[in-house]
Amino acid sequence: IYYLYEYFTTKTLKDINNENSKNPIEKYEFLNKGSLFAISSIVAAGIACFAILPMYDVLASTSAVANAKPSGLDFYSPISVITTHFFGNVTSFYTNPTNTGVVPNVYCGILTLLCVPILFANQEIGKKEKIITASIIGFFFLSFCTNILNYIWHAGHYPNSLPYRFSYIYIFFLIYFGYKGILELTKTSNKTIVI
Repeated sequence: IYYLYEYFTTKTLKDINNENSKNPIEKYEFLNKGSLFAISSIVAAGIACFAILPMYDVLASTSAVANAKPSGLDFYSPISVITTHFFGNVTSFYTNPTNTGVVPNVYCGILTLLCVPILFANQEIGKKEKIITASIIGFFFLSFCTNILNYIWHAGHYPNSLPYRFSYIYIFFLIYFGYKGILELTKTSNKTIVI
């Protein structure tokens, strides 16, 4: 996700025009870099198999394997997810395998939450980057609020005791977006910062 975010937000119209040039190296930059990334990922997965295959064997015998698949689309409370951004999460462990009544632990600090809107308010940041950033935040938020996406994120089962284990990726993106907002703070008007 991060690779695609960085590639498409830093790509400008000039770069796209360079892809239409006669130099085959420049023309296929995305394919070359994407292929290198894919090959590196496959090699990393192959190396990780030494740990993953024995772990799969162990996890195949846990109680989470017997959990039922979601029978329909359920929405969890988006207000609860929003409040955990500000106050943290008191009850992060549960005994109910379908995650009902439990909210993700997505607290990453008030400063981060104050800096992310600065990224959207800055006029020098392109519309494309803002749309991609909002899409990533929206996708994760939807994953926290629906049972089917949560089930998919956990590789086809509900985890034992600790829900929303993918929330650290969301927190990473929020911190990264907040950092980008701080970098652009000097280019943002005081009026926008106050609002």
